[in-house]
Amino acid sequence: MLSNTTFRGAAEYWLDFQDFNVADLIDQVITSMDVGYRKPHPEMFAAAIAAAGCAPGACVMVGNSEMNDIRPAASLGMRTIRVAIDETQPEATVADLAVTSLDEVASAIRRWCEAGEVVVSPAAT
Repeated sequence: MLSNTTFRGAAEYWLDFQDFNVADLIDQVITSMDVGYRKPHPEMFAAAIAAAGCAPGACVMVGNSEMNDIRPAASLGMRTIRVAIDETQPEATVADLAVTSLDEVASAIRRWCEAGEVVVSPAAT
């Protein structure tokens, strides 16, 4: 998980994930507080790629901001999914895929994993 934040670090996110019983589905939490930069700074995405321990093309950035999420991730070679749930679908995007639901995100990632195009973390299997 990669997040811009001004008052919560990874430790606080982990507590939330434990409270919601989803901590076992998440391998790493990278926050702007922990990295010292905010998205779209490349160091945020580099930290996430390093935490994943694989090539950028085997990582997927899911985000709703073209400028803060999609463009910087794509520029580093990551796969990207632009999500527009409570907003209109963008007219143009550099994302590999544009969707309107988290179900579509899950389906796309599942397809990419089955094709061996992205990495499946041990926690997600």
